Amino acid sequence: MPLTLPPLIDALRQRLAEEVSPEAGAARTFFAPGRVNLLGAHQDYVGGFVLPCAIDRGTYVVASAREDARLTLRSLDREPALELDLRSLPGASDARFGWGNYAIGVLRAIREEGIELRGMDLVIGGDLPIGAGLSSSASLSLACALAACGIAEQEMPRRRLAECVRRGENEFVGVRCGILDPYACSLARAGHALFIDCLEGTIEHVPFPTESLSIAVCDTGLRRSLTDGRFNQRVGECSSALERLRQRWPELRALRDVDTRHLELGRDLLDPVLEKRVRHVSEETPRCRRGAAALRSGDLETFGAAIDASHESCRRWYEISCPELDWIADRGRELPFVLGTRLTGAGFGGCTVALLRAGSELEYREAVEAPYAARFQRRATVHFFSAGAGARELDPIAS
Repeated sequence: MPLTLPPLIDALRQRLAEEVSPEAGAARTFFAPGRVNLLGAHQDYVGGFVLPCAIDRGTYVVASAREDARLTLRSLDREPALELDLRSLPGASDARFGWGNYAIGVLRAIREEGIELRGMDLVIGGDLPIGAGLSSSASLSLACALAACGIAEQEMPRRRLAECVRRGENEFVGVRCGILDPYACSLARAGHALFIDCLEGTIEHVPFPTESLSIAVCDTGLRRSLTDGRFNQRVGECSSALERLRQRWPELRALRDVDTRHLELGRDLLDPVLEKRVRHVSEETPRCRRGAAALRSGDLETFGAAIDASHESCRRWYEISCPELDWIADRGRELPFVLGTRLTGAGFGGCTVALLRAGSELEYREAVEAPYAARFQRRATVHFFSAGAGARELDPIAS
């Protein structure tokens, strides 16, 4: 990984034919993209606003039906392979299932929503950097859920499917994420960003100027697990802060309703750490609204400035950045063709996302990769993406 397409799909189908069944000609192929979040850092679980877009890379699942009730899960590049009975899926995640926990969790969720699961063989591969903050876990879960619905010949509305992905991560895997990743991966349109009100559940497809902007994602090479505790710690801190502020303002629906007035008058309710977390949310909420408005009107300079400010808030108030992410963000501010740079994903490593003037891709790579390696003795890899479409079954001929 990565492999180019269609060789990647050919490799998945070959693996299915070799290891599962020599009659895998009836295989079907499903795709779920990764995503980058342009604005709205850690806002989905506080009921805030986010502005992600899907990217043109993700997870591919080649699936074929079985005559029994067994499920086999295989990956081109990750272990272990799993074989389970769909009539008695595990009730809790287990380290021995590895990456398969995400698939099991979402399959349990869609079954609870009324999908009658059918026996199936799944082979999984992709061209996303794993654990880099590009939503590889939601991409994997969603691709498996689409495949399961397709093999069962049953449909589920995309929002319900996205909620099943979230429930699988929340309730089975144990990651307290919100709706950002599954909504972005499921509901996106090509050439658009997706403006999501995470409290009301409303969405707006905002045109993204692909002809004039390029999306650059720089992978720092630093990896962390969503289950390592720090992500869930931030979720818990926000929950605690809201509970304390509600002692004085019980009408607060979510932390996103907290503004600077609440913060100043309620400072005595918060310890220094919680005050920092609330300050980030209180600044990021209107910043995401302003950024979406700027993107709608084509004010790209204002949009880029909001992206820069979001990173600074993540660094200063939410404390989810690191020297590597900060260096890349600072480097972007030195380059005249970069509109804005911020960390994307949970933070603590992973990736940054930058908006570039179209045509400056090679110059950006040269300005970041080699100096980063000299500074940190670690390789950084810059990828360039388009604003892609959401999850779907691929046409066998077109793929």
